[in-house]
Amino acid sequence: MRDNINKALKYSRECQLDDLEIYIEAGEELSIEIRNGEIDKFQESKSSGVGIRAIKNKKQALVYGTSLDFDELKYNIDKAKGIVEYLDEDEALDLNSEEQYDGIIMEKEINEIAQMPLNEKLSYLKEIEKQGSGQGDLKGMVESSSYDEVIYTRQIINTRGLDKIEKGAYTAAAISLAIEQKGIKETGFSYDYNRDINKLFQRKLGDEAYLKAKEMLGANQVETGKYMVILNNEIVVDLLSLLSSSFNGENLFKGKSLYKDKEGQKIISDLITIIDDGLKEGVLGQKSFDGEGTKTQNNIIIDKGVFKKGIYNLS
Repeated sequence: MRDNINKALKYSRECQLDDLEIYIEAGEELSIEIRNGEIDKFQESKSSGVGIRAIKNKKQALVYGTSLDFDELKYNIDKAKGIVEYLDEDEALDLNSEEQYDGIIMEKEINEIAQMPLNEKLSYLKEIEKQGSGQGDLKGMVESSSYDEVIYTRQIINTRGLDKIEKGAYTAAAISLAIEQKGIKETGFSYDYNRDINKLFQRKLGDEAYLKAKEMLGANQVETGKYMVILNNEIVVDLLSLLSSSFNGENLFKGKSLYKDKEGQKIISDLITIIDDGLKEGVLGQKSFDGEGTKTQNNIIIDKGVFKKGIYNLS
C-alpha cells in the first residue's frame, strides 16, 4: 500500500502538478439488531475511501476512489489533471506541510471492542430490550434494539511532507419503544455512542427509554410564560446544530452568518460558553487532525457570551 502511495506522489510530479494530497479512510463495521430476543439483523462489512486533491496554478481538483491500487490512483490523478485547468483560481489555496504532532492510535479501545465476545454484545442487547419492556401492567412495546461498532483508520499524505495516520474505534447502542395507556401512545428513545465498550454496557438504555415514554403519558401543553428549565443532552445537540452554520468560516466570510462582523461582541448570555475541542480524550469527536491534515485544537467559539471566532478551513 505504501509503495503505491509513494509511486502516486512521484507520478504527480511527472504530470507537472504543483502538489498532490491523498486522504484515506478505511473501516470495519458490525451492526446487530434484535427483536423479541432473537437476531433480526447481523451485518459485518468493510469500507474504504480515497480522496485525491490535485493542485496546479492555484487551482484545485478533487477526485474520489475506493482503492489504493496504483492503476486506480494513476487513473484518478490523470482525471484530476484533466479537470483542474478548467476550475477557478484560489489565491488562498494551500496544503499543510510536515507538522510536529503524533496521530492518535487508540490501541486499548480497538482491542477491547475487537476482543469482546459476540455473546456479550448480544447479551447486552437482550438486556436493554428486557428493560424497555417494563414491569407490571404498563408494558413497553420495543420496536428495535441495535448495536453498532466501527474500527477505523484515517491517513493523510501529500507532496509537502505531511504524513499522518490515526486509528480509532467506537461503539453505539440504541433502543426505541412505545407505551400505551387508555388509548394514548407515547414513544421513548435512548442511545449512546462510546469509545469504551465497557462504559457503553453500563448504560441502562432500556430503562431510560421506558422512563422517557412513561413520563410523556398525560403530558399537557404549558401556559406561555418565562420558566427555568434544564435541557438534556439531546436538546443541546439540536440547539448547537441550529447554530453551527453561523460558526462556519465560509458563511462568516460570505456574510451568510448571524455573527458576521461580531467577533469580540457579546451575542448571547454570559452563562454560555461553546468550545470545539477536538483533543478531548474519550469523546466521539476526538481526532488528532482534520481532513486537511491540520492539528486539531481547543477552539473557543463563544466565551461567556462573547463571540470569539468561527471555524475555518486551511484555505
